[in-house]
Amino acid sequence: MIRKEAILQSPLRFLDRSIRGGLGKGHLGVIMAPAGVGKSACLVQIGLDALLREKPVLHVAIGQSVEHVAARYDALFEDLADQVDLANRGGVRESIAHRRLIWSKIEGLDARDLDEALAAFQTHLELGPSVILVDGLDFSDDKMLVGRTFSYSDTQRHRVGPNYLQLPVNQAKHARVATNQRGGQMSYGVDLAPGQNPHVNFEPSLHNGLAEAPARPNDPPEIRGRLQAAVIERRNDYVQPRARYCTMQDWERDDLVANMGALLGGCERDVQERMLWHMFLIHDDYGTRVGQKLGMTAADVQRLEPLAGQVLTDEDRARLQTLGNNGDAIDPTAWGKWTSSVPNHRATAEEVLGGMRMEAMAER
Repeated sequence: MIRKEAILQSPLRFLDRSIRGGLGKGHLGVIMAPAGVGKSACLVQIGLDALLREKPVLHVAIGQSVEHVAARYDALFEDLADQVDLANRGGVRESIAHRRLIWSKIEGLDARDLDEALAAFQTHLELGPSVILVDGLDFSDDKMLVGRTFSYSDTQRHRVGPNYLQLPVNQAKHARVATNQRGGQMSYGVDLAPGQNPHVNFEPSLHNGLAEAPARPNDPPEIRGRLQAAVIERRNDYVQPRARYCTMQDWERDDLVANMGALLGGCERDVQERMLWHMFLIHDDYGTRVGQKLGMTAADVQRLEPLAGQVLTDEDRARLQTLGNNGDAIDPTAWGKWTSSVPNHRATAEEVLGGMRMEAMAER
């Protein structure tokens, strides 16, 4: 079979027809899929098809060696030549090698790198590629640009529901996934982890629930050093909730204490102790009032150590030494202003059922 017939029988002709003639000059095509499903093999197929049509190809391989990518091209070409009984196999192979340039990049690629490389290739190698393939390009480090990658997931949640990742077409193929998702539209089952407590569907939990997998960047960028996912040193987890507690109105604090006391009353003792420990670190009054509803005091929780990985400030450590007796005052003026934009009004049942007139609200 001659080269032209092999080109016409390529499965890429179906792709061309599905996108109305294929990609033209100046067009950009993007292939997105999880690792291991064949993105690189697809790009090599596209590159080989262009080479058979005598188009120069630049193949940028990020994180792959030139030899590895070249071997992919060679294997695919030999397989194609065997299938179609390609005539003049040696001449076609030599023609392909002459028009193909593989550029191996250890790390990421930006537009400036590509522009400079193209200029160098055209000047020194007299290669002006008609097709440029970039394999292994990760998402941008720009947080605003990364936000655009969420559109697919948002669309799936809107159309399919919260369990869209349980659909067979969306399921992970080479990894076990366990979440705290329970029930809902199009639920295929409960994705429990081995040994997970089936009664716990939240995180973190002290009772054998799921723990979030450690997040690590795939290709951390270098900006005068290496960025990494790590706990920041300047932590201060209790000042802001302390300010919020102090700037609440009295009835809001009453409701908060009543709600937390009632909810924690249904928990086991170790959970009650840990939550009360946090509340005393926030404010003496908060911990004392919730503790009264639980029948506990600061002495019952003072022995607790910080959680694994928790970062305490010097002020937090000092407060632990005198837990529940730090002389905290409830003074909203110390925080500059109230946290509410307008004074909150505690509506009665009669007002809610009968409607609240704007005039009455204005008077308050």
